[in-house]
Amino acid sequence: MAPLVLKIGGELLEDPSRLEDVVAAVAKIASSGVGLVVAHGGGREIDAALKAAGIEKRQVEGLRITDERTLGVVVAVLVGTVNTRLVAALTAAEVAAVGLTGVDGGCGLAEAAPPHRTVDGRSVDLGRVGVPSEQADMRLLTTLLRNGFVPVVASIGVGRDGRLLNVNADTFAGHLAARLGARRLDVFEKMDLAFHRRVRQGYLEIAREEKRRMVVLDAAQPAERVHQEMKKAAAELLRQRGLARGV
Repeated sequence: MAPLVLKIGGELLEDPSRLEDVVAAVAKIASSGVGLVVAHGGGREIDAALKAAGIEKRQVEGLRITDERTLGVVVAVLVGTVNTRLVAALTAAEVAAVGLTGVDGGCGLAEAAPPHRTVDGRSVDLGRVGVPSEQADMRLLTTLLRNGFVPVVASIGVGRDGRLLNVNADTFAGHLAARLGARRLDVFEKMDLAFHRRVRQGYLEIAREEKRRMVVLDAAQPAERVHQEMKKAAAELLRQRGLARGV
């Protein structure tokens, strides 16, 4: 059975009450026998850690510019803090969660992102930012899924040279969904929400407040198409809100 891929925004994992809701929802899906892969972000905690370290946050048109020092903070926060916190909470809820990054098993094999072309025609080097590769190896994830585990994957990619790369969490989730042939990809972030029950086929039903958002895409298509569709959907939502896109 094709798995469900769920991308959870880092802001939902900061607050204990929201984390509790997320864990309860994941536990219900996992207990239903539906294969589940979780990918997550952590942008706000990264920003806070950068500020604490005296490192300037640099972005261009909403895209994070990632130099060596910034990458060190990104890895420390996503892997050492956010991923570990989420896996610990899921374990306490008796979910067989396994904390991973895109480095593990090569599931997040990535190429260095090309320079970003701005709307005014400038070319900006994004630094240690990666774009997932079609050659990424999904065998570790499929083995875990087949044995009843829930992979929880932080969006750190790895180049063929072994160098770590910062990958946008939405793009990373789309990559995993496409490569795994997922039945569905759900992206949840920036919501005041209550995950309140499991519905048919293991999907989540969400009680949503004003200013909530949910992006749902069919992941049974090539990874690049998923990436492009996610970017278009996100751009439209952000255009409607007048917001800049963050990583």
